[in-house]
Order: sequence, then C-alpha cells, then structure tokens
Amino acid sequence: MYEPQFIPFPINTSGIKYAIIYDKSYHTPDDPTLDPSHVHSGYEFYLNLSGDVSFLVNNKYFPVSKGDFIVIKPNDLHICVYNSSCIHEHFCLWIECEEDSQLLNFDHDEFNNKFTFTEKNKNKLIDILFSLYKSKNPVEQSIMLLSFFAIFSSERNIDQNNQDSILPSDMQQILDYIDTKFSQIRNIKDISNKFFISSATLNRWFKKYLQISPREFLEAKKLAYAKKLLCDGMSVNNVCIKTGFSDCSYFIAVFKKKFGDTPLKFHIKNS
Repeated sequence: MYEPQFIPFPINTSGIKYAIIYDKSYHTPDDPTLDPSHVHSGYEFYLNLSGDVSFLVNNKYFPVSKGDFIVIKPNDLHICVYNSSCIHEHFCLWIECEEDSQLLNFDHDEFNNKFTFTEKNKNKLIDILFSLYKSKNPVEQSIMLLSFFAIFSSERNIDQNNQDSILPSDMQQILDYIDTKFSQIRNIKDISNKFFISSATLNRWFKKYLQISPREFLEAKKLAYAKKLLCDGMSVNNVCIKTGFSDCSYFIAVFKKKFGDTPLKFHIKNS
C-alpha cells in the first residue's frame, strides 16, 4: 500500500505536515498491480481529473467526475473502484494536523466525503494543486496550501454532495452491516448466513461492485480499526481481541503485510 511521505508545512508549521502526488496512468478493473484498499494516517484530498472511477469510503459509495473531491478522514478505509479500463489522472493531497486545526473547519457534524464546486473554484483548486506539485519554493508552497484551504472551506455549505448510494440495496445493506459489526464477524460465512445468500454470490457481488473479495474487505476493515487503536495507545494483544482477529500470529502477519511494520513497531512509533 502506498504511504505518503509527509513533510512539514513550509512556514507557520504548528505541527502540520503534508504530502502530494500527481498521477496519470492507464488501469483496468482487474489490474493485479493495484492495492484495492487504503488506510492513511492523515486526511486525504483526492481530486479527479479523468477516469471512470468511483470511491467507497467505509460503507459509502460515490461516483466521481472531473473536478470532484473525495475527502477521507484519518484511518478510514477507502477503495478506488475502476468501473472500466481508463486513463486515471488525479491528485492526492494528504494533511497531518491536530483535529482542532483551522485548516479543517470544513470537517463538521454533517461531513459527507464528496465535495463539488462551482466551475470557477474548481479550476482554481486544480491550478493550485498543479502549482503546489511543481513548486520548490517553501513560501510559495505555504501560500498555495493556505489558498487551497481558503477556497475549499468557503464553499463547504454550497455544493457539498450528500448523494444516496447507487449500489443495489442488498449490497448496501451488507456494507452497512460490516461497517458496524466488523469486529464481531469471524468470517464471510457469518455474513452469508445473516443475509441468506451463498458465499459464491457474496464473492460475486463484491468482485462486481468493489473489485475486492468480501474476505479482503472484512480484513481491511479490521486492520483499519487496528491501526487507529494502536495510535490511541492500546496494546497489541488488546487490539487483536478488540478487532476480532482470533489468531494473534495471523493478525501480526497481515498487519505487517499491509502497513510494512509489525503492530508492536507501529505502536511504538505512533502512540
């Protein structure tokens, strides 16, 4: 899984760090090089420039178009779903800061993940991210970051999108169930039994709509929560129990595979 390389906010840091990438590459829905599920420690601001993609954030599914932003909170599971083979051009800006930072004044009680803007401000935000990505001047970088958040926050109550899920209702109900009960679910048979469908059907639905197996999705939900609990200072053994992993050795192995560190090493680094 890609981990952003954070650098300090160029001036007036106040503990704020950021990272940015720009990518334009061709992908197919069954691309084996893609890691479908992501969890990051900072806020992620994804900007779509082209590509037939959608986003799943926790249990919410969002289609996106050019100029749309998807904003993901720290340690929230998210998946970029390729609806067809396409050239996917996008920016990702990550921000690490305190929860009460003025940069995050768009993060309110009705936070919805998807943000849309007027054409004028959409173009301004795209221009700012291109300039930020290319700039090597710390003062310019600071000005562009502050300008980005000034525009982003100013329109939060105008065009923020609260679109209902476009997934079939049965699939949405399953995602809602996993989102609230993932730590209690032992395996995908528990889900199949709950919704009276076969494991084969469950696998087919997840592959069709999310391009990930239900087992991988359930495991990713558990790992995302584990990462948060370790950052909060919980011990490795307690995290294993709390997230619903029945085998601590397996938990350690899959955590290291996903995040690059063992849970203990991650705990020491981040708690």
